[in-house]
Amino acid sequence: MKVLILILSLVSYSALAQLPNLPLPEDLVQWQQQALDRNPDLQAKQQAVLQAQKQVQVQQGKQGAKVVLKSELGVASMKQDFSRTANQLVVTYPLYAPHLSEQEKAAEAATQVRHWQQQAAAKRLALQVGLNFVQLLKQQEQVRFTERQLRAMQDIKQQLQARYQVGMTQLNDIAEVASRIALMQSSQLQAKQQVQTFWQKLVAQSNGSFEQTFDPKQLPLATPQSIQQNEQQLKKFLKFCQNSQSCQHESLNQHPEIQALQQQLVQLQRQQQAVKHRYGAKLNAVGALVYNNSGGRYYDDMQGAKAALQLELPLYQSGEDQAAVAAVQVQQQRVRQQIAQVRLNLQQQWETAVSGLRSLSKQLPALQASVQAAQQALKATEAGLRTGERTILDVLNAQKDLDQRVKNLNIAQYEVWRYALNLKYLIG
Repeated sequence: MKVLILILSLVSYSALAQLPNLPLPEDLVQWQQQALDRNPDLQAKQQAVLQAQKQVQVQQGKQGAKVVLKSELGVASMKQDFSRTANQLVVTYPLYAPHLSEQEKAAEAATQVRHWQQQAAAKRLALQVGLNFVQLLKQQEQVRFTERQLRAMQDIKQQLQARYQVGMTQLNDIAEVASRIALMQSSQLQAKQQVQTFWQKLVAQSNGSFEQTFDPKQLPLATPQSIQQNEQQLKKFLKFCQNSQSCQHESLNQHPEIQALQQQLVQLQRQQQAVKHRYGAKLNAVGALVYNNSGGRYYDDMQGAKAALQLELPLYQSGEDQAAVAAVQVQQQRVRQQIAQVRLNLQQQWETAVSGLRSLSKQLPALQASVQAAQQALKATEAGLRTGERTILDVLNAQKDLDQRVKNLNIAQYEVWRYALNLKYLIG
């Protein structure tokens, strides 16, 4: 339940071993590992694995020798009352009991089911932590946008007030800017509230303390350098998956949810065999040391040892055996349908994630170009203000347009991380 669960076991399969790394910030990986180490649900699933392993030992013990002491001291009444003692030290060993070996194999498969369920839960937890982390970043990006806008608006408001004092602007312009400031402050409060919400979710998932203080400075920022670097990693990944036909197939077949269901199917197949053999022939070796004494008054008086082969052969079960086998077969069919449905869901998620990454790989350059265009437009508007061709509100609108495009670019980068997280979850 360490970081190896998070890295997703790519070495075992040739196509996946060469899979390029998807872009993810180190801070996110640390949050995921912390959640994997501390989450109580995963710890409970680890205990379920240990419990299943003990059940295997129980089934193994059933196939060994059994020693039982049977002791009886009583009074019998026939023609007259008499005391009687009966003591036997009985040893039983199953010579032919195929249902016991099948039950052991079913228990081993159940252990594998619990193991893969734990792995699947770890992947789901890592995905949930990652998605909450990305949502936190997106909301914090909205906070930064509102902060930039509020600084610009406050500066514009001060300039307008100064111009109003000398009769160079109207009071309506000041009122409009003040209204925009109020709306932007409201938007900022909402974004900060959302930041706190996702922060608390992260703390809860990692079983941390709610007294932990949120520090925006600790969050990874989307910089032009990081965006360019992640864009290159993204192109490598998409090129690999486009060239490798087995990329999706191998990934999904090794997914823990699929593995857990396949092992559950194996478990049911073993249970079916165990049910068939349970209603079949069984052969035990039986030995006993006997001391039965009633003073010759009871038929089973004996002092000594005895040995025998004990055959158990059911002749008629009133359909119980057939009904038991049919019940297990119904469960097998249900699990097969679940495997098909889970594989279909995973395939759809894969296609959605890859399609989203391909779209974003084309959007990032366009968004970067739009930011550069907005920067040039702001400079031109500021120049127009100095010549009197533009108003100060035009400058405010141009600044807002630039800030909005910067926000869109950064959020697109966080969307890359979101789709990358989904693919990390899908890779088996």
